[in-house]
Amino acid sequence: MSELKFSRVWLSWSSKKNILAILIMLFSIIIIYSFISPLSLGAYVERIKVNLGSENTINNIPLLKNWIYGFRHLSNSGLEQTSSFEDTKNKESSSKIHETTYSSDTDMVTTNNVVYASNGEAEQTMTKNEFEEVEQDMNSRKRLLRRQCRQYSSELGNTTARYRTRQRFDLKHLVMYCENYKIGSSTWAMHFLHLNDIKVANKTPIHSFVKQLFPPLKRGNFRHAFLKKGTAFITVRDPFERLVSAFMDKLSINITRNDTTWNTFGKIQQKIKRNLREERRRGLVPTFQEFATYLANVLSPDPDVMSVDKVYANINNHWKPVYLNCAPCLQRYDIILKMETFSRDSLYLKQKLGLDIEVSYVRKGGRDGHIDQDRTLNMFNTVDRATRRRLFEIYKYDFVLFGYDWT
Repeated sequence: MSELKFSRVWLSWSSKKNILAILIMLFSIIIIYSFISPLSLGAYVERIKVNLGSENTINNIPLLKNWIYGFRHLSNSGLEQTSSFEDTKNKESSSKIHETTYSSDTDMVTTNNVVYASNGEAEQTMTKNEFEEVEQDMNSRKRLLRRQCRQYSSELGNTTARYRTRQRFDLKHLVMYCENYKIGSSTWAMHFLHLNDIKVANKTPIHSFVKQLFPPLKRGNFRHAFLKKGTAFITVRDPFERLVSAFMDKLSINITRNDTTWNTFGKIQQKIKRNLREERRRGLVPTFQEFATYLANVLSPDPDVMSVDKVYANINNHWKPVYLNCAPCLQRYDIILKMETFSRDSLYLKQKLGLDIEVSYVRKGGRDGHIDQDRTLNMFNTVDRATRRRLFEIYKYDFVLFGYDWT
């Protein structure tokens, strides 16, 4: 009896040991994965926090699917020895994910995916001629960028590698975009969430949330494989229109110490009032002239100065130059979208890659909507010529790389 009892106790203890060993092994796998994966363990923890505090269901299944798709697409042949990510793709490694085809009887561009708007109705598509016309425009933009990058290679060849932190990778759809505030970044953040069936609660900080879900691939073979097989794009905008948009959205309003933006934009308003205000008036809200003078004083036209870590870190992302933020002379971008033709360009990208996005959707980030050319001219007419010239020198490379005229 005693031997039988001992045997039962031993079996019970052995089972517990086995279970404990399995749990330890699983925990070790999670810890190891958190270090080798581009997604940090912190992203999962933050995701859980959002889940617990949200009425909307935000589960980890879409995120897990995203990475499964990524590993499936980029494994095996995808991780073969590749050229550096700055190089142009070879012909065998096409940027297309879905082959674009044309219907003979309707002459409409279609893809392997049927795409519908959120109301269930099919969205407008481009004809073959329209699609080819936009593609020619896209190729012209890339040629201009390459030509200007060669011309200014000595000035732009040492841009800080911190631009990689601004890139958002969707592994499921093999698409990456570089995030530039005030240039359609909120709209494309929402597109990425929609593509992966992820819902967000109201007042969710959209950019930080998307960064957690689609984090940068900063280095390694996985990054090279993605950039060989996937599609990278960037959205650009007339630099001066972007400055007006940033001013109207962030600085033309009263900000108090109780506001969440006090430590960023509130303190900028305070600095401008203390150091640059020429006339006495109540409140912290600056004029556009004062804001322009502030930028002319704190930013430099020298890319080497702007690339210094301490300087770079102190430049607000809402007016950080695109050449610095996304390094288009170092990083290859397959498609260049422009805010001036944003809907058309987004439709082109949607059809080219077979993306299930609603092109008519544009997330309204600013309080007054998107800034037009007339408002920009009116605002800059209040700025003295010397300050305008200084701002052009600071944003010169955004003008010349993407074909904008500052006059």
